Parts: sequence; structure tokens; C-alpha cells
Amino acid sequence: REHLPTSCSGFGLAQVGRIRCYVFSCMEPTENTNNLPDSNEPPSLGEPSNPAISSGQTEEGSIPLPAPAQVFRPTESPATPTISPPPIVPVVNPEQPPQPLSVPLTPEQPITTSAKPLAGSVVVGDGLQPGGPTTPAIGPLPPNSMTTASPAVPESPTTPKRLRLMLISLAIVIVVLIGGGVAYYFLYFMNPNVIWSDSLSNMDKGYTSLINYVTKQPTQQYNGVSGNGSFTVNDSSMNYNGSFDVNISGENSTSSLKLDLGVANINAQVRTIAVAGSSEPDVYLNISGIQNYLNDFSTEYPSLSSLNGKWIYIDHNLLDDIKREDIKKAASSGLHNLTRSEVISFLQAVGNVNKKYLFTANPKYAVTKVVSKDGFQTINGIKTYRYKVGFNDNNLKSYIENVCSTLKQSQVGTYITEENGISSLANSCSNLESSALKIKSSSTVEVWADTSNRLIYQIRVNGHPDPAENYIDVGLNYATKDPGSLPFFMSGQYNKEDGNTGTFNIGATFNTDTNKVNLSLVVKGSGSSPYEVSGNMNSVPTNTKLNVTAPAGAESIITVLDNLGLGQYIDQLQSNSSSNNTNSTNITALAPGLAPIADVLETKLATPDSKSSTSALASLENLHL
Repeated sequence: REHLPTSCSGFGLAQVGRIRCYVFSCMEPTENTNNLPDSNEPPSLGEPSNPAISSGQTEEGSIPLPAPAQVFRPTESPATPTISPPPIVPVVNPEQPPQPLSVPLTPEQPITTSAKPLAGSVVVGDGLQPGGPTTPAIGPLPPNSMTTASPAVPESPTTPKRLRLMLISLAIVIVVLIGGGVAYYFLYFMNPNVIWSDSLSNMDKGYTSLINYVTKQPTQQYNGVSGNGSFTVNDSSMNYNGSFDVNISGENSTSSLKLDLGVANINAQVRTIAVAGSSEPDVYLNISGIQNYLNDFSTEYPSLSSLNGKWIYIDHNLLDDIKREDIKKAASSGLHNLTRSEVISFLQAVGNVNKKYLFTANPKYAVTKVVSKDGFQTINGIKTYRYKVGFNDNNLKSYIENVCSTLKQSQVGTYITEENGISSLANSCSNLESSALKIKSSSTVEVWADTSNRLIYQIRVNGHPDPAENYIDVGLNYATKDPGSLPFFMSGQYNKEDGNTGTFNIGATFNTDTNKVNLSLVVKGSGSSPYEVSGNMNSVPTNTKLNVTAPAGAESIITVLDNLGLGQYIDQLQSNSSSNNTNSTNITALAPGLAPIADVLETKLATPDSKSSTSALASLENLHL
């Protein structure tokens, strides 16, 4: 406004399509200038100079059509005409209806015939600022288009309303989403019935995945395995501990065992070395720390005392002979040798039966039924839901019948029948069916379902007389952060009436990604005979090449047996295996020669001065080769 000529007056904002403009009106002097006020004075607001105009009449030629629009730039300085009162300004957009002025004209602002109105000039955009661009926005106006000026356009009153509407809509959406999510989580997802059904379904998927894992193992390119472990045995009369190492690569291997018996430290080593052209390796054995034990046999077998710490080897030819004997025995018996694929096929068939009867909540087929829902419970950091579960007698019987039918039709059933007779398999299935019919309606087990992973976390079988003190738990401590790991466990405790109590915990973790295996065992007892047994073992498949060398000074097993007076049995074995006689003597022919050793061991271990006699004697009562 600061740069407008004095002949122009501003009327305020107007809307041109989607462009907001500021509208001005500018006048230019005419020949009749005598009645105009001085250019430096404001327009007169008195009575109109022409009564005809004020009464609504138009003097011919006094109001011409507007000329083309002009734009005054800040740098221009047009001649200042004598200013008449502001004229009526044409509507910027003829299609829009006229709107009231932001500063409306009053009757005291007449239009005189002594001045011609100059076509309205419109400054667009930043034209109101010094140096800003100006753009002509209005061309010549059509006839009869002169009317009340377009108003100044304020901020649209619908904008805050629209914003409020959008905010309200957004709030409604958020509330619906959150409310729906909360309702889904608590009313459906965390519903005990849904947790139970999902857990059973996922156990079926887990069983199938485990079978698939076993199936693909032959495709894994491993040529060996590495493993190690340790154990301890403590009770009131003895303290044992030991460790072992195993490394296998093809037919090459090294193994070691260290055993601390308290009164002696025994070290044992085994090496196998592959031999070209043979399916069996040479085997080397060494045991040290047994001198005191060997001396006990010096009377019957004087040469035994020299074996402490001595390497003994078994030639691969002898092992080949033994293997051929086993093959002949199997061939003559007509027994069917199970293959890996046959076992997997049976497990897959059993999986289909499990899916129908065991891993389902459908009451038409389900072996189990939920007797009570005992609420959420956290066990070992795992959030679970606890159920008391009973059994559907008829469905359990159908389940056993289907499993037995699947077994009889498989190669596994054929193998069992050939080994033990057809009556053995039939009797086993019949006994299972009879046991199912004896299950009482009150017989239940407790089950915990993992609410996060939707798997059966733990099953508890209660004992008597006090179920809280006598039970066995079996479960799977699965975690999604390590999906390849399958940590199975079995634990429990007992409390006998005589005051003896005990606990046990057995773990077996299989990693289906790395094929690692970890086994652990902890057994404790207290009371009149306290004891503790613990151990662990780890193994992992490898492709590491293992180089094994034969120890120097090793003595053949044949020489050792000859010195013990048992060489004739080895000669007989080799002679029979090299002939075509199907009635050849088996390696068990060596048993009579070893019988005196068993007699001496039992006699020595049964003496009162032997610290470990009681437990060791039990393992030797039925000693045989």
C-alpha cells in the first residue's frame, strides 16, 4: 500500500479461482475537473454533485466500460490525477456472487460524473511488498459487470472445523484399534480354550518338523564327530569322578577316559587308524593305573601284570573276520534288517495318528479333555497356563488300536515279529488296550501350556501317597529366540515313607541348525543313604580331518591271548570265518576261557577290604563276553 499512487484506493482481499488477491480501484481525471477536489485533499463525502446519479439515473457517457487492467509496480510513478470518491469495483470472478466489503461503501461515498473510473488494477502474490512481483489478473470486464466490490477474504472458517473433524476421526480410529487389540488379546488370544487348542496344534507341527529334521540328516556332509563330557559319583562310601574325549573322522579316531577312583587313577586310550582296502580299521588300546588290580590275578594269569600301560592292537583282519561271522549269522537266520527310511516311514505314519487323536482338542477324537483351568502361572521365567487334564476312554482305546495297526503294517512291526514272534507284538498291543480301559475317570495329569510359544511346556504325572512330593515332569523348554534348539527335560522328586527323599533332572538339548547335542544328568538323594550323581556330555558333527599315528611297541591281541592261554579260540575263529562252513563257531566261544577272570573278580570284590565291592559286584554277577 505504501507504493500505491494517491489516485488508488484499496478494497481488501478477494478470491480469484484458487488465488487470493488484494483489489484496488484507481481513478483518472476527466475534462470536467472544475468540480473535483484538490488532488492532495481527500475525496468529498458530501452530497452527490449530480442528483441524477444519486437517484439511480445514469448520465450518458458518464460511466464507460473499464479499460484493460493495469498494474502499478513500486518503481512506477504515474501522474497523480484528481481523486474522486472510490468507484464501484468489478467482481474479480464474474461467476462468483458478490460478497460484502470488508469496509463497505456508505451512502456518503457518491459516484460523480466528473471522473471516469480507471479499470481496476489487481496486485497478485507478493505485489504488496516492495520489489515483489506483480501479475495482471483481470482483463477487460464485460458489460454490466460493475457491482459491489469483492470483499476481503478472511481465513476460511471451515479450516478449524475440518481439523477438529480429522482429529476426532483419528482418535476414534486409534481407540478402535487399541480397544480391538486389547479385546483380541484378552478375550481371544489369551483365552484358555484357545491357548490349549493352539498348543496341541503346534505340538503336531513340532513333531512333523522333528521327523523332517531326521529325514534330511543323511544329506548333511559330515565325516566325523567331536565330543566330550564329565561325571561325578559321591556317596557315603566312595567319591568317583572322571572325564572323556572323543574325536572321530571317518575310520580314524582318538578317545580317552580319565577315572579317579579315590584309591587309583585310571587312564584309558583308544585309537583307530583306517587301512586302505579294508572296511575295518586297526584298533589300539592302552590302560594305565591298574597295576594293583592286575596283581590280584597274578596267580592265575601271571602275564596280566605286564599289561599295565602297554599298547595292544587288534588287527583289521581279525575285525573283518568277526564282521563276516555276524553277517553270516544274520543271513542264516532270515531276519529282516531295518533301514533308516523304513523307520522314518513308520514314525511319519504314527504322526498321522497322533495328529488325529493326540494333538487335537476336537472332542470327537481327542484322547485328552480339560477337567479344570487353574489359571496363569510362571515357571522358570516362562508364562504358562495350568490345566488339569483327564482322558476320554473310548478315544484313548481307538488311539492305541490305530497305533498298533500302523505298527503291524510297517517294516518295524515285521522286524519285531521276526525277532520275538508274532505273539509278542499282539500281546503288547492287547496289554495296552486293556490298560486304557482301566483308567479311572478321576485319573488326571497336570499340563502347563506356554502362552507365548503356544506349546506344551510341561506334563506332570503325580505319584502316591502325596502327589505334591512325588511326581515326574516331562517337557520342552522351547524359546523363540533360539528356534533351532529343542531342550527336552525330565525331572521329578520322591519322598518315601521311610524318610528318604530324592530329586532328579535329565536334560537333552538338540540343535537342529548346528546338529549339536547336549546331555546332562543330576540325581540327588538324602536320608539314610545320601548320594549325588551328575554328568554332562556334548557332541557336534565336524568335517575336520584327523591324523592318527600308530603307537610304537604295540603288542597284538593274539599274542596277549596266547600268553593267557586263550589263543586257540582266536585260531578257531579265524579258521571258521575263512571257510564256507555256516556252522562256524562264534566269537562267544571265547567266553569259557574268560570265565576264570570273572570268578576272580567276584571273589576279590566281595571281600570286606574292597572299598567299592558292593556296587561293582552287582555289575559283574552276569559277566559274559
